[in-house]
Amino acid sequence: LTPSLNYVDYVEKPPLIYWLGMISYRLFGVSEAAARLPLAVLAVIGMLGAGWLGGWLYGPRVGLYALVMLGTCAQFFGLSHIITPDMAVSVWLLWTTAFILRALRRPEDAAWAGGGAWLCAVLAFFSKGLIALVFPGAWATALLLFFPNLRRGLKPLIFNWGLLAFVVIVGGWFAAMEAANPGFCHVFIVEHHFQRYLTAKYNRIGGWWFFIPVEIVGTLPWTPLVLPAVLAPLFRWSRADARDRQLALWAAGVFVF
Repeated sequence: LTPSLNYVDYVEKPPLIYWLGMISYRLFGVSEAAARLPLAVLAVIGMLGAGWLGGWLYGPRVGLYALVMLGTCAQFFGLSHIITPDMAVSVWLLWTTAFILRALRRPEDAAWAGGGAWLCAVLAFFSKGLIALVFPGAWATALLLFFPNLRRGLKPLIFNWGLLAFVVIVGGWFAAMEAANPGFCHVFIVEHHFQRYLTAKYNRIGGWWFFIPVEIVGTLPWTPLVLPAVLAPLFRWSRADARDRQLALWAAGVFVF
């Protein structure tokens, strides 16, 4: 239940990446390859997510391009080898938002797409915490504000079996962790979400500009295509394709946060 890092109980982050590592060790033995295998699997799942989203939203060719481009971006490729929660949360947020957009744009699919979004949000939560709700929630709110025609898919997106699954699974985990580690909820939520983000308590200091070079380098060799793809719909709002604007809002929202 409680992961350990160098034999010390580790309750700062959710446990998914550690659970995956444990499973890999049990199946293949303790080795560097076994430790990194979950990252490679997650990377493939992420590429398939980009391919699926691009495929149904724009067409099969775009889906294929999206899959290849994501897999060959420098930062994505790097994170597929570095054992941190970042690959996991990126992949499951990708799938969460892909299902949300499917449910909102095609309400007839909202029953299964909404459930899929909630389940992927569970996995995103177990990857890195509350941003599994904050990011998709803020983005979905922006979509409903700027694109009123999407509102007919809201109710079936939210109220389905997936919501119950999220509450039971995440709530059960919180209860079990608090019982096993008294004070866990305060440490996990207050300290490692709000204080880590809003204060310098955990040495999270640095200029806001830091993320600009990270993203410019991180999306190489596709940066000359990625930047216009995100910025053009935002600056040419009235003339841009609605699909482009909806995806650009997601990328811009996460970056600004």
